[in-house]
Amino acid sequence: MDAINARTRSIVFGGGGTAGSVTPLLAVAEQLQRRRAARCVFVGTARGPERTLVRAAGFAFVAIPAGKLRRYRSWSNVVDVFRAAAGLVASVRLLRREKPDVVVGAGSYVSVPLGWAARALGIPVLIHQPDVLPGLANRLLARFAQTITVTFPQVQKRFPAGRTIVTGNPVRAAVVAGDRERGRARFSVPPGRPVVLCLGGGTGALTLNRLIASAAPAISSRASLIHVTGVGKAPAVEPVAGYQPVAFLTTDLPDVLAAADVVVSRAGLGTLSELAALRKPVIVVPLPDSHQEANAKYLAEAQAALILDQSTLTPDGVVAAVRTLLDDRVQRTSLGTRLHDLIPNGTASVANEVLTLTKRAPV
Repeated sequence: MDAINARTRSIVFGGGGTAGSVTPLLAVAEQLQRRRAARCVFVGTARGPERTLVRAAGFAFVAIPAGKLRRYRSWSNVVDVFRAAAGLVASVRLLRREKPDVVVGAGSYVSVPLGWAARALGIPVLIHQPDVLPGLANRLLARFAQTITVTFPQVQKRFPAGRTIVTGNPVRAAVVAGDRERGRARFSVPPGRPVVLCLGGGTGALTLNRLIASAAPAISSRASLIHVTGVGKAPAVEPVAGYQPVAFLTTDLPDVLAAADVVVSRAGLGTLSELAALRKPVIVVPLPDSHQEANAKYLAEAQAALILDQSTLTPDGVVAAVRTLLDDRVQRTSLGTRLHDLIPNGTASVANEVLTLTKRAPV
């Protein structure tokens, strides 16, 4: 147990909209819980995947209004101004009730009103930057955050010197503890048959899902294909032997990750960090015109993944990449090792920085 103070410490985590902004925070909260170091409360959106993830992990969850931070003209921006204002009011009320020692965010738009409220109330703020390119939310909060943790050394220069620490990206302990045979049994994979896992992302990736579904007959002739589509994002296809689409995985995801021999994924750092911890060979299809392209470029430069460009990608291209890895055990091992070395597990490091801030919090 960490003896932080005579009273119980309280941490409020803000993340939502996508699973990638929540899973690193869950990893940190779970470690703090194992240390019995603090009480943890999560704040997110009412409709994102975070509510399910947080409650499955056993933490309190509070939904607040939040406006997306768009950098282009849209009528939605007008509505979101009012949502952001409502989120700020809700955040102030929440923080006054919870009286946390630290507020922690990981780049989601939910963290912005929460961070502003924390600043107004004199509560220390820690932000974590998972991706290669900082998003608008973290750039706004970095102006006053006491501590900024980043996954990669190259990102450190994008934030204020003296307050920025390289930690790697947090990964949940359950992910590392997944059981390969249990994962294979979950989807009735025949003995000796390889497993190809496609991850469409926590909110689903329609274009990637369609590509995988079209490639399914060819891939499933060589391997069992497990396809996590996202809720409501599964394309309408005829049943294919060996192809098993599933909307969402929670408690059994670690076992399925452990069972995978080849993974096809977007380039969100939450998923990539989990795959890195497991040394999985990954075929990455970054979301076009997004921060994921910078993540993918970083991986490509380190030769830590196979990168496919969605704008020119065809089902045959997906099949060819999958077959390349299925046929080459040495390349699979090499890619998995490089990915593991490139993205360190930062759970303990970020948790330690949170606890350090609690010592500076007003009593």
